[in-house]
Amino acid sequence: MSKSPRLAITTWRSTLAAACLVTLGSACGSSSDNGATGSGGSSSTQASGGATQQQFNSGGSTQVFSSGGATGSGGATSSGQSGGSFVQSSGGSGSGGTTGSSSGGATSTAASGGTSGGSGGTTGAAGGTTGGGTGTAGQGGPSLCPVAGAVICDGFEGAAPGAATSDFTTDGTAPVVDTTKFYRGSKSIKFSGAAMSYITTTKAFTGMTKATNNNFWGRYFIFDNWTTADVPQAHAVYGTMSGTGTPGDGMFHFVGGSRGKLQAEIRNTGDSYTDNMKAPAATDPSFPVMTDGWQCWEFHVQPDDSFDFYINGAEVMEMKITAGKANMSGSSFSPLPIINKFQIGWQYFGSAMNSGWIDEVAIGPNRIPCGS
Repeated sequence: MSKSPRLAITTWRSTLAAACLVTLGSACGSSSDNGATGSGGSSSTQASGGATQQQFNSGGSTQVFSSGGATGSGGATSSGQSGGSFVQSSGGSGSGGTTGSSSGGATSTAASGGTSGGSGGTTGAAGGTTGGGTGTAGQGGPSLCPVAGAVICDGFEGAAPGAATSDFTTDGTAPVVDTTKFYRGSKSIKFSGAAMSYITTTKAFTGMTKATNNNFWGRYFIFDNWTTADVPQAHAVYGTMSGTGTPGDGMFHFVGGSRGKLQAEIRNTGDSYTDNMKAPAATDPSFPVMTDGWQCWEFHVQPDDSFDFYINGAEVMEMKITAGKANMSGSSFSPLPIINKFQIGWQYFGSAMNSGWIDEVAIGPNRIPCGS
């Protein structure tokens, strides 16, 4: 005689629940239906979902078959595959542990996410607030200098430029340590002048060839005091690299420009810009102004006379140089100097006064992202 439908379903549920309880770590379904407070229970010991029981629908504290935790996917303290207390997958609130920003529970030991996970958590290797990789640390908080691998990293919290223990000297109207505006920490360098106001270093350039001296990344944060109405139209410079092995003075103005537009420019036998400065395109980046706030400027120099520049992580193609040739203008930038001096701040070949702030300057053999 055949069993009744109700008895058959009950028997099948009991058998499946027992199998789940025996295996503990095996997956017992992966439905993504949403429960009342997410999908899955809050303290499950199973691979997916609820505490110990056997419901097909997702949600609730006793569910088995869906993934998810107290408020999202994964158990409230999950580090497991889908839900559960001590298995391995996505965490307690959304994806990522309670303080993570990737996948993994709040106490995860999994490779990704969680407070101690490899990526995502507050101290994760990639994406954590103090992590490496691209990083996510923004404005505010303590200075992140020193940065591992950087030859120079200075947030100006210690010795002022010009002091015996500083990596920087000053040129022109000396920039000064300032406590009224800063990107991180509690101090920055304020530049101010009508002609030139630079901090200068030679520390990272101790060799004699392009292979040793022209193979580095740099990064710093800048806040400029211009308004849109008063940005200068003549030749202006924010940063210079200079050295030997070029005709003329050989100075490479790696960030500056003219007509209120940012460009790179070489001074060998004449001024050559990376773009046509007589009629700059509407897409060319403008000189920074105070309404832009803090900007992160990154740059990369290579021994074959290539150069890349980035603003807030986005490459500025109008300033790109490939093997000594400007991509936009076609102008020759070879030879770049064998660099032995690096300067940032302000220089103007006109008469306009400018002021602004610089913070978290870093130079090293590898990229030093804005979030580190």
